[in-house]
Amino acid sequence: MFIQIAEYTFEPQPLHQIEHDFVSSILTVNYLNPTTIITTETKQITIHRIENTNTITELATSITNSPFSGPVLSLAVNPVYPHLVVAGSMGSTLALLQISDNYEEITCLKSWKTHKKYVVDLDWSPDGQMFASGSYDNSVVLWKLTDDRVSATEIHTFDMKTCVEALLFTLDGKYLIVAVRDNCYLQYIELDTLNILLINMNELGDEFVSFNCLNLVATPDQNHVIATTDNNRSIMFKVGTHLQARNFYGTVNNEFSRPTSIVDISSSLLFSTSQDQNIYVFDMANEQIIHQYQGHNAVIRDLAINPNDGQLASCSYDKTVKIWSWECI
Repeated sequence: MFIQIAEYTFEPQPLHQIEHDFVSSILTVNYLNPTTIITTETKQITIHRIENTNTITELATSITNSPFSGPVLSLAVNPVYPHLVVAGSMGSTLALLQISDNYEEITCLKSWKTHKKYVVDLDWSPDGQMFASGSYDNSVVLWKLTDDRVSATEIHTFDMKTCVEALLFTLDGKYLIVAVRDNCYLQYIELDTLNILLINMNELGDEFVSFNCLNLVATPDQNHVIATTDNNRSIMFKVGTHLQARNFYGTVNNEFSRPTSIVDISSSLLFSTSQDQNIYVFDMANEQIIHQYQGHNAVIRDLAINPNDGQLASCSYDKTVKIWSWECI
């Protein structure tokens, strides 16, 4: 259920900008807590604390026993143990990392070379006990965290036949949703049986592939999943069905882009990246664009929502992280 259409005010300029510490393109951004963000770039993971408009402190810039030889493309924070993260690289390395209590140290607990190509997406199960890795080697690997939380064991490897683009666990822990290239189906892996349920993304049920789903994100109530595509469109489905609850048009994306979307904590706004280097803001009640955040000078790679105040973080190939503010009036 979505809130009534409301009016919003948007700050035209970012509240915070982090740029002086980065030497290469920023590939991912996540919140570790309401004042601490973690970012990835070439062979490096960085942690910053944002205390106020004028105080941004760099806490960690290196990984003890780093296994990475290439850009870190993907990172996921454990929802139960937030000092535990998993990261994947262009060099096909997957690593389990531990962040110290003061956020000043990052240690590699265990790394794997199970995948043969880019590790493009990662996600944790809601209970924090499993994670999944997806790769351009056409595979999805399901992992189980060990009891001491210093390693993980491989549960199963799925051959998806083509490049994996996006992964998402459902809140009830029953399914892992997988999106792959050149395929009109979302593939629901049933975690109890490891069987795969195919859900056609085409409204008419045909098998023509007119778009690729490149990003999956759930609404906060977890009743819907939003598939962001390479065809200027994001589609919101009721979880487990082909029913299209919403369609969001207006972004500029094609087969060479890697768009991403995220929903605010109240389920009222959808933020989506676009190849024109802007962030489009949609009112989820009426599917309309109500604002564009402008300020990045290169492709935007990732978005994150502050779990406390709903502020939006974005990172880009322009070597900056920006924090954006808005409010309902």
